[in-house]
Amino acid sequence: DGPSEITDVTRPMINGESTYRYILKGINSLVEKRCSFGCILTVTKYNCDKIDYVIEHLFKLGVREIKVNACRPLGRAKNSNSYLIVDPNTFFRAKVRAIEKFMELNQNSLTANARKIIRNLTESRKSTLCYSSPNCGAGVRILGFDVNGDVYPCDEFVGTTPEMKYGNVYENSIVDMFCNSFVAKNIRRRTIYSIKKCSICIWRHVCGGGCVASAYHEFGTIFREDPYCEFRKKIFGYLIWKVIEKPELIKIAKQLF
Repeated sequence: DGPSEITDVTRPMINGESTYRYILKGINSLVEKRCSFGCILTVTKYNCDKIDYVIEHLFKLGVREIKVNACRPLGRAKNSNSYLIVDPNTFFRAKVRAIEKFMELNQNSLTANARKIIRNLTESRKSTLCYSSPNCGAGVRILGFDVNGDVYPCDEFVGTTPEMKYGNVYENSIVDMFCNSFVAKNIRRRTIYSIKKCSICIWRHVCGGGCVASAYHEFGTIFREDPYCEFRKKIFGYLIWKVIEKPELIKIAKQLF
């Protein structure tokens, strides 16, 4: 989430001990051994107005692959809405600052999310799962597995939504679950055409309807749009303008880091 003064507030150990020093130790070890690695920067109310500072901090540590995600009300964060979760517009502003700062520090690169979105905007084949069309790919191109063998549409459902379980690998075959589970059949019905707001949206083929897990956790149904719908619309428009200003971003977006 950022330097120790941020990370140790948002991600302390259960006993209150610092987690940052363990993260730092791991990063230093990876850098020392010249491993290729990256990190996910989670945007919360604690760091949303310090994104430039956080990106600079990560660069100083040697991190060059950064994905910028919003903290979502899942798991332990579900009861932390008021002091952790940022609204779509705040997240958009933070995301733009992160992309701009990243490009300032490394002119030949982009944040991982930005690369994926640009590829989706410019390529006919949608290679990025979470931005696939006509759905996000959950339960179709990916599955999530719990340690006890329970199977879910994706990792975001694991352990928190037993009603979304396909079955169990010790009791059913994957083929049987995929073909015959009511949940599996229902998940496959969720497309940009079965969600009212998505069906008339100009971005529907780029977005794919957003995250089914986020929609379910927010609205109690899979047949709703992503709660960060407004963010997604804005980031698509912003990145199109960035590509117009700097066409070489299309080539950069295709690079693997």
